Amino acid sequence: MKRISGDLGNVKLYIDGKEVTRQEIDALDPNKIKNMNINKRTTDGDSSGEIRIETKK
Repeated sequence: MKRISGDLGNVKLYIDGKEVTRQEIDALDPNKIKNMNINKRTTDGDSSGEIRIETKK
C-alpha cells in the first residue's frame, strides 16, 4: 500500500473518529486498516475534504 503523498492542503484526517495529524496517518500500519473513506467535503460542509480511516478492532 502506498503512503499518502503530496500536499493535502486543508484536508482533515481522522482515525476511528478522532482528528489526527499527517504523521499519525503515515505511522499507521496498513494491515490495521479496516475501511477508508475519502470525501470531497467534510461532514460539516467545508469544501476542503476529509480522509476517514477505521481500524480493525
